[in-house]
Amino acid sequence: MPEGPECHSIAISLNELLKSKNIKNIVITGGRYEKHGPPSGFVEFCQTLTDEPVVIEDVLVKGKLIYWVFSNDFVMLNTLGMSGCWTTNCYKHCDVRVDYDENKKIWFRDQRHFGTIKFIHKSKLGKKLESLGCDVLTDEFTETQWQYLCERYNNKTLPALIMNQKRVSGIGNYLKCEVLYAAKISPFRKV
Repeated sequence: MPEGPECHSIAISLNELLKSKNIKNIVITGGRYEKHGPPSGFVEFCQTLTDEPVVIEDVLVKGKLIYWVFSNDFVMLNTLGMSGCWTTNCYKHCDVRVDYDENKKIWFRDQRHFGTIKFIHKSKLGKKLESLGCDVLTDEFTETQWQYLCERYNNKTLPALIMNQKRVSGIGNYLKCEVLYAAKISPFRKV
């Protein structure tokens, strides 16, 4: 179950591999997007691939949301779900393929099909990122911010607060359990 730390690691690796590379094509090869239709914004994004080279400017992350910023005014949002990952080798369940420079390829592999891909315009990225809480793995998440959240949501249980991605992004079920156990805090305790 990829959570904040895994998503950060994957985004860093993807950025090192793909930053400044030209996208040649993105192909749906199976899975949910073949069965139920392409991701939101996919067709519009693919139409821009014929105009001029589209460059991957950055692969970034906030919490459990990985996002690819392209030079054509689009952003690809990606969540990994329960078991999603990006790989340079094609295996079973590699259902989305990205072709880039020098005939290289990278696949989105998601055997349980809980991961998502969506294409939006850059102008909508700010609103999407604002809808997520502070990322626990960045300097954005401060003691002051934590105190504010605890005061504001003091009627919630601690797990309900830290797993709500609109309040705190990057924590899921396994991290919640590990954090509460290490801190010797009951999961039923109110903030």
